[in-house]
Amino acid sequence: MNPNPSNKTPEDKFMEAYEAHNDAIFRFVYFKLGDRARAVDVTQDVFTKAWEYIAKGNSVRSLKALLYRIAGNAVIDEYRRKKTASLDGLIESGLEFEGNEEHVRLVEKDDGRAVATLLATLEPAHQDVLVLRYIEDLSIPEIAKRLDISENTVSVRIHRAQALLRDTYKDNPKYGTI
Repeated sequence: MNPNPSNKTPEDKFMEAYEAHNDAIFRFVYFKLGDRARAVDVTQDVFTKAWEYIAKGNSVRSLKALLYRIAGNAVIDEYRRKKTASLDGLIESGLEFEGNEEHVRLVEKDDGRAVATLLATLEPAHQDVLVLRYIEDLSIPEIAKRLDISENTVSVRIHRAQALLRDTYKDNPKYGTI
């Protein structure tokens, strides 16, 4: 690291941002994907893409907001990749569906999974604000800054997302007891 804090190199600033935000970005990605190994890979890709963006000379007003924007896009890309695996391919690889009724009942009783399933019914903008508010425990101003949107927009999205979750839960008891 550069010994003079007033003359930090871009590399120094980026390393500080990595140390400050790596865990939060990982949690954000992990919560969305539910797969630790994929979340580690995606988190690494997020920081790589951020560095490449900065190295090209692009100016960044908020590195934290940039990281979350890249992370959100990376999660969407992962969802798209995951959808390419066809049911036929899974069956051919030996996946069997018989005898899984007990497993399904256990998963439905798991409150965390039920919440994640409910959350997945929302569009990404609503998911993001709820995860940041209730998982990351951020305030409305912190969420606004992180997502580079107004505080009013954050509040409206949280309110709408909660209403959508309530309606979805009421209309579909398959989500278990939350």
